[in-house]
Amino acid sequence: MLPQLYQDQYQTFLETLTELKNAVTLAIRDSAPPNPTAIGQAFTQVKQVYQKNILPLSEEKEDKIPVEERSSWQSIQTEINRTMRLLQTDVLFLQAARQQATRQEREQGCLQKIDKLIQFCHTLIAG
Repeated sequence: MLPQLYQDQYQTFLETLTELKNAVTLAIRDSAPPNPTAIGQAFTQVKQVYQKNILPLSEEKEDKIPVEERSSWQSIQTEINRTMRLLQTDVLFLQAARQQATRQEREQGCLQKIDKLIQFCHTLIAG
């Protein structure tokens, strides 16, 4: 199990991801062009929490993590980093999308990546 400090950081990240998912879901439900401001603000919040709370965990001494969990934590952390970069690209493309079909495709891509990040957080928090 991860130290409580790590769990708290991932919980905060999880909460901001949920807010972003709600913003994207609201755009889908309304079937209107996505509100670039709302989605952009929600993603900016996720990115800030990620940069402030999650990235520094990779740079800390890993001796805080039990040896038997270190490898899986590193793997998940790498996947979180990769998925965040992909999500950033999808959010930018979603904000720029003008056609309904393109917007729907980008919305689904964003939701898939957000769901994947949420799943990673649950895995790490549950230990």
